[in-house]
Amino acid sequence: MILPSSLKSEKYWVAGYAGSSEMAFSEDVVKQAWERAGEQCECRKRTHRHFYTPCGKVLVWENRGKVGRGGWEAHHITIDGGDALSNCEILCSNCSGIRPFSTPV
Repeated sequence: MILPSSLKSEKYWVAGYAGSSEMAFSEDVVKQAWERAGEQCECRKRTHRHFYTPCGKVLVWENRGKVGRGGWEAHHITIDGGDALSNCEILCSNCSGIRPFSTPV
């Protein structure tokens, strides 16, 4: 999801896991997670081709919520972990499952 510049100081809304209600990360948490990730996908899902190592795809800050090269989104690691940095992971569009209402890159 891409927010207009007028909303940059607002919280980013992202879908929670399987049937949960929406949860939000503050802009500061997203920026800290982005810096921690080093502009790369942090996915370590065992069901993905990269298995136990991070995906590592290179991401582009401006491509948040977009599908394709450099596209990414901030996701909750666990449904009950809240909106803290420790529960935020940066995932590429492939690993995060961004699809239907996203803007192509």
